[in-house]
Parts: sequence; C-alpha cells; structure tokens
Amino acid sequence: MTSLHTPALITVVDDAVSGLFSEVVREHALDRTAPQLVAAVQAYLQRPAKRLRPTLLMAAARAFEAPHGEAVLRLAAATELLHLFALMHDDLLDQDMRVAASSSAVRVLGGDLLFVIGYRTIVRVVAGAGLPGEIVDTVNHAAITTLAGQAMELHFAEDPDQAPTLERLFELYDRKTGWYTFVAPLQIGALCGGAGVHDRDLLAAAGRKLGHAFQLRDDAADIGTFLEAGITTSGRPGERAGAPPWEFNLARVVAHETTTPIDRLTAGDIAGFARYHADSARGEAVRLLTGLSVPAARVAELSQEACRSVDDDALRSVF
Repeated sequence: MTSLHTPALITVVDDAVSGLFSEVVREHALDRTAPQLVAAVQAYLQRPAKRLRPTLLMAAARAFEAPHGEAVLRLAAATELLHLFALMHDDLLDQDMRVAASSSAVRVLGGDLLFVIGYRTIVRVVAGAGLPGEIVDTVNHAAITTLAGQAMELHFAEDPDQAPTLERLFELYDRKTGWYTFVAPLQIGALCGGAGVHDRDLLAAAGRKLGHAFQLRDDAADIGTFLEAGITTSGRPGERAGAPPWEFNLARVVAHETTTPIDRLTAGDIAGFARYHADSARGEAVRLLTGLSVPAARVAELSQEACRSVDDDALRSVF
C-alpha cells in the first residue's frame, strides 16, 4: 500500500497553494500596492510544510472515489490557506517567531487575506464543480469552532468553577484542533465523493479522536521544551516568564488528574500521560474508520494516512 503523503504529491499541493495566492496578487496588483503584505504571506507559504490537511482531504476523496480531480486539488489547497491564516494569527498569540515576517499588524492583515482567498476558493469550486453545499457549511462550522477554541484556550485556567479535567481538555482540543485539522478535511474530501450522513458522522468522530492524539503529543513536546529551558509554571497565569500561560494547559490537566502538584511534574510525567491517552484516542479513531461504507482497502489506506498525521513527529514541527 502506497502512502498518499509523497514528495511528488506535496509538490503538487505546494504549487496549487502558491497558485491560489498568486492569482489574487495578480488580480489586485498586490505586489505593487501592498508589497509588505505579500512578503509576510509568502514567508508563510515558503516555510517547510507537510501539508497535513490537504493530504487528509485528498485521502478521504480517494477513499470515496471522488471524480473531481482539479476541484479536489483546489479545495485541498484552499484548506491549507485557511490553516496558514490560523497559523499567522496563532503565532502572534503564542509570541512565536518560527517564521520571519513583518510587523504584527501586517501578520494580522496577511492572515485575514489568506482566509478570504481560501474561503473564496472553496465557495467558487463548490459552485463551479457542482459539489455538495455541505462543504461550505463544513468550512463555516470549522472556522467558527476554531476561533472559539482559540479563545477557550486563552482562558482555560482562569475559571475557578471549572477544574482542568481531561474531559474539558478534550473539548478544547475538539474546538482548537480537531475540527479544522481533521474533521473538516476528512468530511470535505468524503463529500466530494458523495459520502452520506452516516459516513460523515463517523469521520467527525474519528477526526475528533485524531485531534486528541495529535494535540496531546504536540502540547507535551512543547511543555518538555519549556521545562528543559528552565521555564516553569505554578499553574496560575502570569507567574512565570518565557511562554504564554496557556502553553501549560496540559500540565494543569496532568496535575489535576494525577493529584500531583504542578511544580513537581517532570517532562517525562507529562509525556507519559499524553502518550497513554494519545495511543488510546488513535486506536479509537482507527476503529471508527473501519465502519465506513467503502471497500476495506480504501479504509486501510485512509487509516494509514490518518495515523501517520498523528504518529509522525516531523509533522508537528512543521505542520
């Protein structure tokens, strides 16, 4: 069985992503009227990337034998633009300088521009190819859910009436990561192939589990990096420097669930907790995917791609 996640496919997606942006730059002469804006966006377009979301969308489209080759590719590229929109804004919130770009104000505008281009592309492709309108509904839901998840993350530890439970963390992960990284790409690809409600529900459930697994491992890795650098937290916002308070939300949950003082947790404690629950979520996602009403070989290929997105550490560093 050959993985869809190959260098050749990534190159095709890269070209499609850059092409969508270039179309708008030419159409509106942005390179002349707003060169700083173009440069900020191009810095993100050119960063090393694994194109996780487009790959999952195309894997789902293949599983459901979608016939719209060019339409699927443009939808996949548009989801990557929506991801880059979220990433540009998220980097500002997290004070992350992983990509050299312009001022904060220009990054905000660049993210907004990417959202407009991505969303416009999806609406046009759906209308032009006669694809189900539920694709646009899925994008709308994912966008609003993700924005709500970002806000929820910032205030996760501030409410004294809500304990930092694992259940509450998973609700955060569903909103922050699960929907736009896994559920939406899987459902959009499946809708291109005419998937029914039952299959879309299974993909939503599996996508949320994949989101749990992915974000658990991602957060644990980030916290481990902070701890190695000597950055610690008491569990109360603002009582340590070097990272935003919400970066330690997983640590607060581990402390609560294991009844261990947060300042006594080690990187190994957090990584072990995350690995256990991530493996469980990954296994449940695979089980859910086996219920899809497509041939077993297609299910196996889709499961392989989905699991790779969770298992591959390299995906997290450049996703």
